[in-house]
Parts: sequence; C-alpha cells; structure tokens
Amino acid sequence: MSFDVSAAVIGVSTLLTVVTGYLLKKRNVDLEQFKSVVSRLEEHIGKLEERINVLESKNSEITEKYQTVLVENSRLHTENQHLMIANNRLKEENEKLQK
Repeated sequence: MSFDVSAAVIGVSTLLTVVTGYLLKKRNVDLEQFKSVVSRLEEHIGKLEERINVLESKNSEITEKYQTVLVENSRLHTENQHLMIANNRLKEENEKLQK
C-alpha cells in the first residue's frame, strides 16, 4: 500500500509539474504577445502625436491667415461705408444741381 501511495504522490507531483510548466509557458507566450501589442500601440501613438503636431501647426497658419482676412475685411467694410456716404452726398449734390 505504501508503494501505491508513493507512486500516486509521484504521479500527481509529475502531473502538477507538467501542468505548471505548460501554464508558465503559456503565460510567457501571452506576456510576449501583450508586450508586442503594447509596442505596436506605442509606435502608433507616436505617429498620431506627430500627425497632431503637424495639424496643430497647419491650424496655427490657417488661424493667422484668417485673422489677416478678418482685418482686411473690416478695413474694406469701413472703406465701403465711407464710399457709400460719399456717393449719397454726390447724389444729393447732383439732385440740387439739376433743380
């Protein structure tokens, strides 16, 4: 009986060793795959950050051009108002002269 118990203990021990080895190997494979995914994500994030920087730069350029256009538009609007006032005065003078 003692031999059977010893054999059973050795068998269970061997089985546990094999299962533990398999689980550790699987864990290492999973860990390597996880590290690979993390590495690819970091690379992708780096590319996205570069793209964001380019877009922010372009946005700054566009904003600057937009501000310039707004200033020019305001200037032209003011000039147009002055010309309309002058045109109305000339119309009034023309009407007076025709009477």
